[in-house]
Amino acid sequence: MKRFGVIADCHLPVEADTVKEKVFDWALAEAVRLKLDCIIGAGDLTSCGSSAAAERIWQKLKATGIPFALTPGNADLRDSSEKKKAMPFLKTYDELPGFFLPDSSSRGLVFIDKAKLSNLPAGTVVVTHCPPECFSPGERQELQQLLNENRIALLIAGHFHIDRENGNEHLIRGLDPDKAAGGAPALTVFEEINGVWKRQTIPCPAADPRNWSEEQKNGFLRNLGVSGMSAPLECLEQAAARQIGIFEFRFNEANDCSRNRLQQGIRNWRENGGHTLSASLPVCTWRDGELFGGGRMRRAIALALEMECDCVRIRMPEISLKDLASKAIRERFAELCREMFLPLKQAHCRIAFDNARMPYRRWADENRPFGCLPTECIQWCDFMRRVLDWQDIGIQLDIGNARNNPPFSNRFTLSQWYRSTGKYCCGYTLHQVVRENLNEPMRGNFPLNSLFGRLISLSSFCMAWDEGTLNHAPMILEIKDQQGITCYDALKSALLNRHFS
Repeated sequence: MKRFGVIADCHLPVEADTVKEKVFDWALAEAVRLKLDCIIGAGDLTSCGSSAAAERIWQKLKATGIPFALTPGNADLRDSSEKKKAMPFLKTYDELPGFFLPDSSSRGLVFIDKAKLSNLPAGTVVVTHCPPECFSPGERQELQQLLNENRIALLIAGHFHIDRENGNEHLIRGLDPDKAAGGAPALTVFEEINGVWKRQTIPCPAADPRNWSEEQKNGFLRNLGVSGMSAPLECLEQAAARQIGIFEFRFNEANDCSRNRLQQGIRNWRENGGHTLSASLPVCTWRDGELFGGGRMRRAIALALEMECDCVRIRMPEISLKDLASKAIRERFAELCREMFLPLKQAHCRIAFDNARMPYRRWADENRPFGCLPTECIQWCDFMRRVLDWQDIGIQLDIGNARNNPPFSNRFTLSQWYRSTGKYCCGYTLHQVVRENLNEPMRGNFPLNSLFGRLISLSSFCMAWDEGTLNHAPMILEIKDQQGITCYDALKSALLNRHFS
């Protein structure tokens, strides 16, 4: 086998119609076009170990007519009830000549594979899911010794969704358009030429918005805006200077400003091309049979109408699944919501509700917040449309909340949110999430200054936008420390740059 392709971290869900599937299908078609000798799957081909997804992957690989071998990843073990049915499709037990695919799905090497390592013939290509840095010191030392002796000619892994090369050790960013960092999701090809292995990274063209036409790029940028965060007046001035057409202020910060200065700033912004003004309103909480925060919400709505906002963004009311399931509570809750939000309808001000996220270390039981799942957000939209007898109500899809939403983040990935809620979306909140280590929670509202960042890549968002899965609607960069303008400049520059590999 002198020329082979590696696929990894596809994270395909049960559903077969997300943009992830399109990237996977492209990779297999590319492998056929290149007439590769074989395809190696380096784990996490499914998002949760679904047997339906696993079998679908196997059948598609088989249909290429190209020999293939697979090793599982940690994501493939997430649903223990599916493991017995899924694993035969996610792990091949007969190795291809010249390859060794140890099982690293538990972030270490299983005992039987450790035993096989000592008998590896010279020049073997070893492909794992997790890279050696996830292994024990003893396992890392043994792999390094085998590399030094050239018994391992190549050591290839995925898992981290990034490209990295250190001698004969390679990380690949894989095929997940939600997570592949540093570039569009890619098929990685290795070819042996005169005894030396060469690597080629082939990005999926449809997953890279830099390939769009000028008209497509300009249409996307017309819908891209910023939040004023804690400095609305300063950010309004900067948005006006750059002719950014969409701006959002937050109630708390705007309420502390002089009304005259705020109105003057908005007027100046509109005179410089501003066309969509949004207000981010506070949250209401249902607790012990009462609605808390209603007075503050009414003041926020009054400010939004005074500033002649075109739309408002409202956090999903904090009410539990258990309470909302009660007909009596639901009817009382609906009555209070109708009273609060009726002035917005009368002013023809569009209402967008944020998707909620699970609080850190909360049980996902009936006491959890409503609105953490795509179906719940859709139900809430339909509910509010009926309550107000008005259709200009939708979802403000916060991609950071959708990504930082354990334990649901893996079952409902970003691509699945786009597929499920796209036609309900009337706005989007964009920001990056970060996590220092696995023992710490993710945190949001960090700079999103790359099209292909960690832990959120905009590749899948742009694919869904381009194919029409997502409604074309205002996108708000909600970035802490007033870095929204900087992120806007960075994304605009990246999108318009045609010089890339």
